[in-house]
Amino acid sequence: MIRWEECCDVLVIGAGAGGMAAALRAHDLGLDTLLIEKSEQYGGSSAVSGGAIWIPDSHRTLGARDTAAEVVAEAYVEHGHAMLEYLERDTRVRFEAQAQFPDDSAQLSGGKPGYRLMDPQPFNAAALGEDFLRMREPSPGTLLMGRMAMTVKEARVLLCRSRGWPGLAAKVLWRYWRDRGGRKLSRRDRFLTQGSALVGALRCSLLDRAVPLWLNCQLAQLLIVDDRIGGARVRRDGQWLNIKTRHGVIIAAGGFEGNQAMRLQPHQDGQPILGLYAIGNSAASMLRCTCPGGDATVGSAMTFGFLAANHIRENSQQRRGSRAVARNGR
Repeated sequence: MIRWEECCDVLVIGAGAGGMAAALRAHDLGLDTLLIEKSEQYGGSSAVSGGAIWIPDSHRTLGARDTAAEVVAEAYVEHGHAMLEYLERDTRVRFEAQAQFPDDSAQLSGGKPGYRLMDPQPFNAAALGEDFLRMREPSPGTLLMGRMAMTVKEARVLLCRSRGWPGLAAKVLWRYWRDRGGRKLSRRDRFLTQGSALVGALRCSLLDRAVPLWLNCQLAQLLIVDDRIGGARVRRDGQWLNIKTRHGVIIAAGGFEGNQAMRLQPHQDGQPILGLYAIGNSAASMLRCTCPGGDATVGSAMTFGFLAANHIRENSQQRRGSRAVARNGR
């Protein structure tokens, strides 16, 4: 008999962009959701990335619409745009389609010269309060003087010393130093761009909904109950806890697909146990060779997290076990 210290409908493991998108969607579908992260900071690799997502056939393509025949990964065509529309409609996340950024392999069949790459819009971290300090910091190499944030467009002008770059540099400096509240809090720039902007907007949306995030909480074991994933054993701040999950576990932590023992654990007789979803790098590696956009790690993780939450809600309503998300999204 397992002794349960905590209980939720859905447990999401990993507080990167994929995990936070999954937690937001699960909550908004009426599921009691808990998000955990093994490190002392949230954001994962998403926070230090460019934050751009590759999404075909979205409402941001401005007429450059795609068809299923142009994109091999069906889940992107069928669900990527729905994920994007949901985030922009119901959360603080905003994107801008980049007309001048072509697919990595635009010369291949289905490749496009622009509009599929979406950059997150800047986000003011003042809305996060002191929780901002628990976000993973961006790489100093992406910051002006190792301290001040720049958008992709600003970085292109400054790095290339294009026309007007001295005035733009002065604007970035002034934007940083005029934030007196931010300077009292830390030396970090609260004007978030790229991956930090995406993570900041997602985190603020979770705070708006009071979705709990446990930091310093590492998954140790998935617990099987009645031939399905019924919970997880975690170590939080040095204390062992068993978390019961009524409807499913979403693993959005990098490295799951590279851990053979963890991959084999949720299987019996070669068949997957119900109630488990693995997104993030596992989904990205599956899509990377089929998407003309190339490495779509953040976008695929968010799409599959959104889709996993939808499936869990659907199956909870039907009072049957959750199913694995296939490559075609079914």
